[in-house]
Amino acid sequence: MHRASTLIQVVSEGDGHLQITKKSSNVAVKSTTTKSSQKSIRTITIEEVEAANTERKPWVAIRGKVYDLTNLLDKHPGGQEMLLLAAGRDATAMYESMHTDKNTKVLNKYVIGNLKKSNMPQFAERSQFSIEVEQRVLQYFKNKGIDPRHAPGMVIIYTFLGLVFAASFLGMFSERASQINFLLPWFSALVMGWCCAMMGFYHLHDGCHGAFSRNPTNWSILRRIYECLTGLSTTVWIYQHGFGHHPFTNVVGIDPDILSADPGIMRVHEDQPWWDFYGLQKYYWLPLYSQLVLSRKCFEWMDVFYYRAHKNIPINPPTWTEMAWGATTMSVYVAHHFILPLFVFKISIIRLILLHTISDLTWSLYLTLIFQASHVNDEVAWPKPNEDGLITADWAKLQVEASLDFAHDDAMTTFLCGSLNYQAVHHLFPYVCQWHYPAIAPIVKDACKKHGVRYNLKDSIWGMIGAHIKRINLFAEPPTLR
Repeated sequence: MHRASTLIQVVSEGDGHLQITKKSSNVAVKSTTTKSSQKSIRTITIEEVEAANTERKPWVAIRGKVYDLTNLLDKHPGGQEMLLLAAGRDATAMYESMHTDKNTKVLNKYVIGNLKKSNMPQFAERSQFSIEVEQRVLQYFKNKGIDPRHAPGMVIIYTFLGLVFAASFLGMFSERASQINFLLPWFSALVMGWCCAMMGFYHLHDGCHGAFSRNPTNWSILRRIYECLTGLSTTVWIYQHGFGHHPFTNVVGIDPDILSADPGIMRVHEDQPWWDFYGLQKYYWLPLYSQLVLSRKCFEWMDVFYYRAHKNIPINPPTWTEMAWGATTMSVYVAHHFILPLFVFKISIIRLILLHTISDLTWSLYLTLIFQASHVNDEVAWPKPNEDGLITADWAKLQVEASLDFAHDDAMTTFLCGSLNYQAVHHLFPYVCQWHYPAIAPIVKDACKKHGVRYNLKDSIWGMIGAHIKRINLFAEPPTLR
C-alpha cells in the first residue's frame, strides 16, 4: 500500500514545467532531515542517482533521500533482482505502493544523502482514506490468519493454463488433429491466443508483482515460464507496468500506457495535439489493437539489451543472470514456435505463419480490450501535476478514481480477466494475490464511500468496453467540435 510522501515538499523551479526526459526541468525536493543528520550526509543530484544503476553501484531515491542498496541486495526479502531493476531512479511511488513504514525504518540504515531535485511528480500527503483502507484490509488478513500473498489454489490455475497451452500446441501442429477435423488446428490457434493472454493475467502479473507467495524464486519461475511460452520480456513489463503505469496511473506524460508521440497513432486525451487522421481512429482502433503482440515480440528484447529504454522509462544494464535467462527463454521459444512445427511436425512455412497470426490476433485483442478499457474512458480520473510538479490528490485516491471496475459479482468474468475486473483493488494492493480481491473489494468500497472517494464500477465487461469505445469516438472529433 502506498505511503504518500509526507517528508517531501515540492518547490517551484524555473518555469515549473515537468518533463521526464533526462536533463529536463526537475522538481526540487526538500527533505525534513534534521540539522544534525544533514551535516553527515551530502546533497545528491538526480543525475548522480541515474548513473548509479548497476549491481556494483545501486542507488535509489525515495522520499527525497538517496539510498545505497549495495549491502541490502542479499538481504532484501523480495530478492536482489527487483532492487536492481529499481536502481538509478526516483522510485518513491513504486516503493511506497509495496512497502510500509516498518520497511522504511530498515531502509533508513542505508541512506547516503538528500536528493536535490526529482524528475518525477510527487503526490500530496497521505490522506485519512489511504490510512484507513490499508489498516482495514490488513486487519482482514490478520483476522483470517492468512498471508495476503498466500493462495495455494492459484497453482491449479497456473497448471491448467500450462495444459491448455500444450493441448492447443498439439492441436495446431499435429497431423492427427487435422485428421480428426480440418478446422481443429485453426480452432486450436484461437485457444492458443486466449491461453497466452490468460498467462499474462496470471503467470506474468503475479510473478512480476510478487503476488504469489513470499518466495522470489516462485516469482521468477512464473516469469520464466511466461517468457519461454510467449517469447515476451517480463523485464520490459516490470518497467512499463510496475515503474510507470501503477505508480502514475493515467498521469499524462508519465504513464507509459497512455504515452503518445506527436503525432501518435491514436488520440485518447486532450493534451495530444489534433491531427486530421485522428478522425479515422473510430475505424482503425480495433485492427491497431490486434497488432500489439506482434509489435512487442519484435521490439521488447531490443529495448532491454540494445536501446536500454522502453517508451519513457530507462532500463538498467542487464546483469549476467538476466542475459543468461534471456538467451535461455528465447531459445526455448524459438524451438517450440518455429523449429518443432517446421522440422518435426513438417508444417509448411505459410501454414505456420497463418496459425501464429490467428493466435497472436486473438491474444492481442483479448488483452488490450481488458487492460486498456479499464483506464482509457470517460468514467475515470485523468490527473495532472500542477506547475510545481505536485499531484494534488494522494496516491491511494488516484488509484481508485483512475480505474474502472466491472462485473464484481460474476465469478466467470473474474477468472477470465485474471481478477482485473477489480482494478481499483489491484492498484491499491498490487502485492496481494488476486485470489483475495473479491473478498477485500467490499472493504475498499466501504472506505471509499465513507471518505467521498469515487469508486467506478460497471455491471458487466461490455459496459466497460462500451465506455472505452465512447472515449475513442469522442477524441476522434476535432476539439472545436467537442
